[in-house]
Amino acid sequence: MEELTAFLEVVEYTLRTSVGGFVAGVHRGILPGSTGRFDGYTPLTHRPDLRRIDPVATQRARSPVPLVRRYRSTVAVPVVALVDLTASMAWTGRYARLREVAKICVCLAYSAYRLGDRFGLIGYREEGVWYVPPSRSPQQAWEIGAGLWDYRPPELRAGTRRVSLTGFYQALTLLPNSMALVLWISDFYLPEDVVRWGLAHVHRHDAVAVVLRDPVETQGQLRDGRVRLMDAETGTQRSLWVRPRLRAEIARRVRQWDAWLREECRRLDVDFYPVVEPFRVETFLSFFLERRWGASPS
Repeated sequence: MEELTAFLEVVEYTLRTSVGGFVAGVHRGILPGSTGRFDGYTPLTHRPDLRRIDPVATQRARSPVPLVRRYRSTVAVPVVALVDLTASMAWTGRYARLREVAKICVCLAYSAYRLGDRFGLIGYREEGVWYVPPSRSPQQAWEIGAGLWDYRPPELRAGTRRVSLTGFYQALTLLPNSMALVLWISDFYLPEDVVRWGLAHVHRHDAVAVVLRDPVETQGQLRDGRVRLMDAETGTQRSLWVRPRLRAEIARRVRQWDAWLREECRRLDVDFYPVVEPFRVETFLSFFLERRWGASPS
């Protein structure tokens, strides 16, 4: 778990739009203010604030009416990680999937604390949720990261139960009512209608779909020979003879699913961020820099 300390770094995440709010922070607000981000000049007749008159700007513009400095408020926003904790997230291929989730959440929680925002976690299981309300605490990053690092979804015996989405639907009701930065972190192995339902809910916020993949899935690196596989969501077991053709077919279907998922994210205005290699803070920072300058990260 000491590996998590490497991810206690600040990523200056950005929102794509201005947001409302009254708590001072670093994000663009929608309301004018007397302090905050400088937003240009306006005639005194439009904003009668004698304290903000700029005589130098007025003279340079040769304006017959004094020019007033205008500011845009900067506000704090909640940052929420909507995390998939169902059985399929116990997958360990080249990497342990839930430990990559722990790294992402440690980085997010620490960044939120340093930037003056509140961080919260909504982890959904087949039944029930793990809910950490948004707060600004210096210990929260480590506590959440440690909990995810050691978390193991319950193992299923073959045919023990059907897939349940109770926890997922409950988690969606816990999303903030006000605008937030929401990162939905999952492998997204869900029925199409469920994925659309979830994207439609997070779309109300400034949302990012963090899609976890492993080279075993995307590059067909499952080893040759007879293997016994179990569907982690249902407990169903099946024996397969793995050969090059089957490996290629598995990888093709995963890429096809991800292409559909990327298109749904684009249609619903949710950014798509794939994590295929081990999570790196530098890559995460580059993603948000692209957001800042208006490029399409997906």
